[in-house]
Amino acid sequence: MSQISNATLLTNRKKKPDSTDFPLMLKTLLQATYSTAFPDMAEWYKNVNASDEYAYIDSFNNRTKYTLDIYLKMTLKYVEQQNSVRNKSIFS
Repeated sequence: MSQISNATLLTNRKKKPDSTDFPLMLKTLLQATYSTAFPDMAEWYKNVNASDEYAYIDSFNNRTKYTLDIYLKMTLKYVEQQNSVRNKSIFS
């Protein structure tokens, strides 16, 4: 959603796609310029940010991202040393 908001609402002033995430768009849309120009989207971002569902999904995504990052780094170290390890998938 943040990528869509970035591309459509901010057009000529859009942020870099690699750094555009929900917190950045929330902060941007709450600025006086954008909250006046796009009041419904600013309100939507505020409501989503305040919801328990968003907090859960955000926490889950962050946990998964860091867990997989550690798993990939460890796997690469073993592969580079030509070792092999048989681990169950973290999803099983």
